[in-house]
Amino acid sequence: MEIKRSLIISTLVLVGIYYLISYDNTETTDITPHEGTSPNSTSLLESKGEAVYATPNTADTAKHDTSLFMSHNNDVNVKASPTSHKKMHYDDEWCVAAEDLSEQDFYRAQQERGEWLLERGVAFIDLDLGEEVRIFDKPGLNHEHVRPYEEASLDELKRLANRNDKLALTTLIQRKDFSISERVAAAEQLLILGDTSFGLQYLTQNALNKADVEFQDQGRITETVKRHLIGALGYVEYGLQRLDTHALETYLRYVDEDTGYLGDLAPEYVLNDEELAKVANASSNIRNFINKYRAQIKLSPIENEDYPRIAYANFNERLALIYGLNAKTLRQNSRVVSLWSDTYLKKTPCIERITLIYKGIKRG
Repeated sequence: MEIKRSLIISTLVLVGIYYLISYDNTETTDITPHEGTSPNSTSLLESKGEAVYATPNTADTAKHDTSLFMSHNNDVNVKASPTSHKKMHYDDEWCVAAEDLSEQDFYRAQQERGEWLLERGVAFIDLDLGEEVRIFDKPGLNHEHVRPYEEASLDELKRLANRNDKLALTTLIQRKDFSISERVAAAEQLLILGDTSFGLQYLTQNALNKADVEFQDQGRITETVKRHLIGALGYVEYGLQRLDTHALETYLRYVDEDTGYLGDLAPEYVLNDEELAKVANASSNIRNFINKYRAQIKLSPIENEDYPRIAYANFNERLALIYGLNAKTLRQNSRVVSLWSDTYLKKTPCIERITLIYKGIKRG
């Protein structure tokens, strides 16, 4: 029992540290021009209007994405049982690795989690996390993979990024000595290459920042403000479709009424129901944009990705943590959250189970 508890705690510590560092890495003040660039630097995606305006088959695409997600994730939650004493195999539909799997398969799950996160772009440059975090040697943060890129010159990092080196692009995104336009371009390239972490996070916060800049400049809610907000929510939905919560976590930080950045500019208050309905179109057009440029570099369409088992487990753990840490903010943004409450944010039995484990450990 004590071994199992320690395994659960180690998993939750990893997910928790990763969540909090990622959450803290959101830059709500990155709207100052760098190297002569404008804070309203327009991304390639936005300049073409593809993040907002729908193509004729957009609605059908969005429905397909939802059904695919639900069919996979519901299998995990229905079959997982917290009361079963029989250990599952790694390839079974387990929910909590430390409870459902043998010790050997648990460590396999942890290894595959690190590989999965790295594949999706999670690799933190060196951060001052404090002594408490250093005890855990930054588990699962993949710092060792980007350390050589941190030591490269800016010109060398640009050269590698221009050759579609994902780790170079990931490092560039996190470096504040690059301009906003350079980081936006790197973020879009990362999305094309399959990233859903720092690239998606940066584009989300960039869209929200630009909504605020436009509002400050004009002194009123304009159609441009609304377009930026819809585009940001499109990034959130696209991330959720691909089993990633980075964009959602960024959004929740911006709209937190106690510590957030947007205040009355939050989409919850600015967008009406008809405008919120455009979010599905924005998400589908983000996918169309990505696939268009993937085809140019001879990559298969993004929807052809086959998610590994660990992707669903990691997604459920992140959602459980989001529910635990952001319950008030989720309630305060109920109209926006309702866009996904029956699909990507559904509180499934597995998520409920993980949430109960969090609460039990917290009480203990």
